[in-house]
Amino acid sequence: MRYQEKVEQFMLAGDQDAPLTPTIPDANTAWLRMNMLISELNEYKEAKSACTYAGLNLGTDRTTAQQAALVNMADALADMVYVIYGTAAAYGIDLDNVLDIVHDANMRKLVDGKVVKDEHGKIQKPDGWTPPESEIRAAMFGGSNA
Repeated sequence: MRYQEKVEQFMLAGDQDAPLTPTIPDANTAWLRMNMLISELNEYKEAKSACTYAGLNLGTDRTTAQQAALVNMADALADMVYVIYGTAAAYGIDLDNVLDIVHDANMRKLVDGKVVKDEHGKIQKPDGWTPPESEIRAAMFGGSNA
């Protein structure tokens, strides 16, 4: 079972809409999804702070503190991904498919098997690179990807 399907299964069990085609949900659902994303981002920020603190080893057993901080980080990241998938499902977006398209577009940034970075470490797009939006549009709504 694809991850998108797992999240949709949970949503349907919780009486939440998971339309099969792309749609814009009602305002209450849209606000709920946004607030859930903000809440999960805040949990991530708390976990990030705990990881920073654990890394400083301020009067605690370093191993125990680091393990706890990393467990909280893993939980926060997983919660964010789960809510993001749920938000995509609420909009009828097959996020697994979109992620495949975005990954393929990112891999087209490779030049001779490597990325090229600018002086700040940002990965550069090679000449001829095309963004994934037209492919995403074609996957979501059919037709050509032009």
